[in-house]
Amino acid sequence: RLLFRSIQQPAIPRRIVNRRQFQIGYQIDTVGSSGVQSVELFITQNGGRKWYRYGTDDDQSSPFPVFVPKDGTYGFLIRVKSGAGLSVAAPQPGDRPSIVVAVDRTAPVLKLLPILQGTGTDTNRFLIRWRSADENPAEKPITISYALKPQGPWTSIISEKSNTGSHLWTVGPKVPPRVYIRLTARDKAENISQIQTTRPIIIDLVRPSAKITEV
Repeated sequence: RLLFRSIQQPAIPRRIVNRRQFQIGYQIDTVGSSGVQSVELFITQNGGRKWYRYGTDDDQSSPFPVFVPKDGTYGFLIRVKSGAGLSVAAPQPGDRPSIVVAVDRTAPVLKLLPILQGTGTDTNRFLIRWRSADENPAEKPITISYALKPQGPWTSIISEKSNTGSHLWTVGPKVPPRVYIRLTARDKAENISQIQTTRPIIIDLVRPSAKITEV
């Protein structure tokens, strides 16, 4: 009995950019005596089910400038035609792109939740909570900072933190008694969202005490 194993195709390189205008680098490997007549770029928006001829590179030299109309995921293939008119066939439905570029200009959605101070032996610990979502999140997208004034300057509490939704901040002795908290979230395209407390949080670690002096 013959066993047929599916051959796994290599992953298509993927890039994420935050602008509609970018450049596709390419390399012409083999050129005959007739030289190069044209360098053509083809584009797909549905993973190769349908291809369109994007255009030709006027100077026939890498990179190829590209401008797309909107955010989305685009696949590209390049074809070179010789001076004698020879070229690899234009891409057909089902052909895989050589590279995929995701255009993402949308910053992460970010919401800062109420900050909670610990009790008992944890009065020096503050639970900073948030919600963040993005289509192309960075691996560790969150940075948390504090400042004396709403405009800064900002001191880092933690940077490059995973989007866990919370961080337990242990306040040190050098932290001022009133501070603003700011959260920053970024995605793989380097889009950034920032949000901060509108009022300072009060950091008071002293437990009041009293004693009776007289009757």
